[in-house]
Amino acid sequence: MHAEILQKNLFLNNVTSFGGNIWTDEQLLVLKKHMETPKDYEWAVLESRNKNKGMPAALEFCRQNKIEPRVILEQPFESFVAELARTKTLIFFPQWFESYSRLAVEAKILGCKLITNALLGAASEDYFSQSGPELFTTIKKNNKTLFKQSSKEHIEGVNTEPKE
Repeated sequence: MHAEILQKNLFLNNVTSFGGNIWTDEQLLVLKKHMETPKDYEWAVLESRNKNKGMPAALEFCRQNKIEPRVILEQPFESFVAELARTKTLIFFPQWFESYSRLAVEAKILGCKLITNALLGAASEDYFSQSGPELFTTIKKNNKTLFKQSSKEHIEGVNTEPKE
């Protein structure tokens, strides 16, 4: 969807859609480690000073629907994933178009449901209907494809075969 927006608005004909994003081996291991984490929290909202992440909109949604969410604090990736994995439903309202939204994909890999809006480019990918281990496997395969499509000199620290 992001490539289409660029093409239509900038009249470019040399835009390539990779249909995804690249996770490092370490990030994939962290996601895999937490896929089976028991869900301790019904609802969560992302704490973020980034206006596009829509924290105020998510909190307003919670207020209007009498939901008391857990606020997941900004923190290093591994501890963030561990917290997100304990969540049944992530409430996330980007304020402008997110070309991919790794957060949404990671939440789905971890088995979280999403309450969101139409501003997730990742939702336009066929595999976005997947979740859990199925989505994790798709992302691992996509990682290999993206890596092959991209120049190795532009992507550092990513191997085509994630460690198990």
